[in-house]
Amino acid sequence: MELLLKKPMRLCVLAASGLLMALSVMFPVLGGLSWFAMIPFSLVLFRSLEEEKGWKGRFLEILVFFGAYFLALYHWFFFMYPMEFLGISKWAAAVVVVVAWLGL
Repeated sequence: MELLLKKPMRLCVLAASGLLMALSVMFPVLGGLSWFAMIPFSLVLFRSLEEEKGWKGRFLEILVFFGAYFLALYHWFFFMYPMEFLGISKWAAAVVVVVAWLGL
């Protein structure tokens, strides 16, 4: 529990928790992993509530968790990039991929 006192360690724990959550969604066999992946996130969140930090500190922690989660979960959008099978230009394909990634 003392490891969660330092900010860099908190952010690493949150990123790892987000990646574990994404793995449990990508691979249904690992579905039970999501229960254990939320434990570090909850510990960090409750620790930040005890310290009564401002909204900026909590926002950064939540952003790191969900950023790692969505980056891992939607990485396959970047593999769609050339989109030559649709017959559209590379610029239009890049716009489609970025809009799809940001939209979700």
